[in-house]
Amino acid sequence: MAEAATRRPPSPLQLYAVSRLAGRRGSQWLDAQTLEQAVRATEQLGVLVEFGPLRGSKTLTVGRSVAAAMTRLVHVIKLPKALGCSRPQATGLIEDRILTQIATGEAGTPGRTQKSVDRRDIDAFLSALMVRARLVDALPLGYVPIAEAAKKVKVPCVDIVHLVLGGFLEKVVSPRDLDGYAAIHVQPSELAQVIGKVLTGFAPSQAAAKIGFPAETFWALIDENGETPAELPSVTVQPRAGHHIIRRVDLDDFTRFRAQFVKSSDIANHLEVPRALVERDLRRYRVPSAYSAAQIGVALYRVEDLPAKLRSIRVSEVA
Repeated sequence: MAEAATRRPPSPLQLYAVSRLAGRRGSQWLDAQTLEQAVRATEQLGVLVEFGPLRGSKTLTVGRSVAAAMTRLVHVIKLPKALGCSRPQATGLIEDRILTQIATGEAGTPGRTQKSVDRRDIDAFLSALMVRARLVDALPLGYVPIAEAAKKVKVPCVDIVHLVLGGFLEKVVSPRDLDGYAAIHVQPSELAQVIGKVLTGFAPSQAAAKIGFPAETFWALIDENGETPAELPSVTVQPRAGHHIIRRVDLDDFTRFRAQFVKSSDIANHLEVPRALVERDLRRYRVPSAYSAAQIGVALYRVEDLPAKLRSIRVSEVA
């Protein structure tokens, strides 16, 4: 207790934060980040130095790797510009796990959780696209960007990206004067012939939207967890070339699942009452969640477990 009460000098991190707030410059890599990112990075460095298995000079190398990782983060707001695509296209890449989203900040705290993508993942994705494309000086007749091809064939943009990455499309070109996602052009006639043969069912992100689940919840239901099998089935499509794996689902499987389980917001919308009142009644009647938010990102309740007061809801009214 006496030691804890002893006044101590400010830590280097505290000094840096005060200096940063005062507008003074510090280490270049720290200054390039938000203050929250800088704090998180230095916290991780401190743990590595004090308790890491590579204590000493090698630990500093690991620390620099952690620091470098923080500087590589691209916030999701800036992702469309980094990729050269629209915001819905960028969102589709994340929701279908072509790009991996990283959450920093205080999880579950509104306005404090920052979602980003590692610049290396972005570069690897764009490189993988370009590997599948033939460079041309002038765009051949009949080739269009991914977004236009999606409209013509009436498929999501992310499905076309999957086909390109998996090597299923032969007619893919990229004009030399364009970069990024926008540079990829495909031939809708070839796309129309291939897509139905290769991609049966739905992409997980598209199926999630159709049944009213967050994409991360949908993935939690179809992912295997160690030796624990997936809650719901999915199909894996092996690539024709390269290593890109595609996951597809049968919407009927999830429609049947959706008929058995509801979210508190489903009940609230049906009864036209605030969600807080529904959740109060769920606690009052001690209705157990079949799946917790910690498990799949959202709490789901079996319709058969609901009290009569809340049980008039049907899947046709919420899905």
